[in-house]
Amino acid sequence: MPEHIDIKQYLNGENLYIEYKDDNHASFDFDTVICACVGMANSVGGTILIGVKSENNHSGKGIIVGSKTASKMSASAVEGKILENTFPHLPTQVSFFPINKDTNIIIIKVNKTNFIVSTTNGRYLKRQLNSHGEPKNIPMTQEEILRETSRIGMNDLSSIVINNSSIDDIDLDLVQHVANDISKDAIDSYDKEIFSRSPIDILKSLYLINNDNKPTIAAILMFGTDEALREKLPNHFVRYQVFNNSGDILKNTVLSEPIATLLPKLLQMPEININTNEFVIDGRSFIIPEYSNDGIREAFANALVHRDYTMHSGVIIQVFSGELRIISAGGFLKGITIDNLLNAVPTPRNKRLADGMRAFKFVESSGRGIDKIYYSQARYGRPAPDYSASNDTNVTVSLVGGKANVDFVKSIIKLKGTPTIKEMLVLNSLFYQRSMDIFQIAHLIQSHELDARRLVTELLKKEWIEIMDEKNPLYFLKGTLKNQKVRLTDKNIKEYQKSVIEILETHPKISRFELAKTIGLTPMQVYSVLKKSEEEKLISMKGRTWVVNPNPKQTNLF
Repeated sequence: MPEHIDIKQYLNGENLYIEYKDDNHASFDFDTVICACVGMANSVGGTILIGVKSENNHSGKGIIVGSKTASKMSASAVEGKILENTFPHLPTQVSFFPINKDTNIIIIKVNKTNFIVSTTNGRYLKRQLNSHGEPKNIPMTQEEILRETSRIGMNDLSSIVINNSSIDDIDLDLVQHVANDISKDAIDSYDKEIFSRSPIDILKSLYLINNDNKPTIAAILMFGTDEALREKLPNHFVRYQVFNNSGDILKNTVLSEPIATLLPKLLQMPEININTNEFVIDGRSFIIPEYSNDGIREAFANALVHRDYTMHSGVIIQVFSGELRIISAGGFLKGITIDNLLNAVPTPRNKRLADGMRAFKFVESSGRGIDKIYYSQARYGRPAPDYSASNDTNVTVSLVGGKANVDFVKSIIKLKGTPTIKEMLVLNSLFYQRSMDIFQIAHLIQSHELDARRLVTELLKKEWIEIMDEKNPLYFLKGTLKNQKVRLTDKNIKEYQKSVIEILETHPKISRFELAKTIGLTPMQVYSVLKKSEEEKLISMKGRTWVVNPNPKQTNLF
């Protein structure tokens, strides 16, 4: 702070914005300065003056006595000490104001933060006036901490140590049980070493409890006792619902146990995998579940990791005939949309919880669990996960179940090699749409045209797809361009009309011969389909270009 500042403006007494600290006595503890900084940052901001004390009268005005700390530390050292002892690290502006040749006072400017701050030993404080109108730095309540941390993404709620929590809030036997399972199957030397320790040492190593053995919210969510979860984290619960075809609710259960037991229980729910398929290829038996265990584990875990624990709505799992719907409290974080889920950088809402769940093998270790969800749907010939019902207050994903597409699964099994997630999405879509152009593929994989071109080049090299019309290329699954003897009937002609019109929308100059190869009809049959479509005003020819009419008279074609 510049020397010409009018120091008198700070000496009219302490208030919400000004606090005095006298460090000239042996009992002075710099931690009181840290606490004052935290209290101001979580309230309205303000200024702390070290080397000033209040008059011993009712006026409360400040008296400059000089700072001993200023003779031992530099301004940058004071800033560093505050940074080191706050979480997240709290930046301040520290300056020395000279009183005389040998004496200074320290002036610490603290700005109000847009995230909640604590001391590194877990103290959450706020500055407010008491009943006598005097400013105090007082502990924040659990409700205030949870509410203020709702701006997650700037702060990690799951790393918070709740007031009055203790190691008794953790089921250490449950920690030991999970650790034993990991240690027994561990290949990695790090896992073997970490999970051979005592439960408390494991939790400390993974930053799930602090040096005072106080658990973070993440630790309580994963391994908390029933009492701790009920009293300290009442917003943690999963509502599991089962519906019949008429929409009547058959089962409505609320589960609020620790994630370590909750996740396995959800995966074993009998209603989730009713429709399974089994077939034999070359003497090998294959069982196709209604929902892949890997996929739904990641979907359930994502809902628990990324949900907003300040909201009361919890996680809702709804089981319908042929559909599994998962609703998680809290919308997508900034920068995440339904159009970039496959390529967005993983950004967990609750990072400490996400790290802990990966360490304990509850979720995908790479943090790309979303890929597993997409892959698991595509590999069984089912549509991609549908996130379109998500909004600002929740993320909703719908997974299509029912009977698997056995023909598609068989075709994937016969491939030489294992498709990547993006390759699998393309193969799955081509099975249903029959053909796609480069722009449709780019949209499907949520990426740009160059990435899509690299992908189709690789698929062509592997001979998993083939191309038609080099000028305006369309891509097909390998072997689907061969002409088939199809009998055109009044019953199936509408389906072929639909396929023809979809192709004409993107390839208006395609020849009748190429169109015949594409949809598996003879050129004469394609002529019949085109002629009928023209008669019904669905399409028209202008020059050598087909035009799909925007307002066909027959609106119930599809």
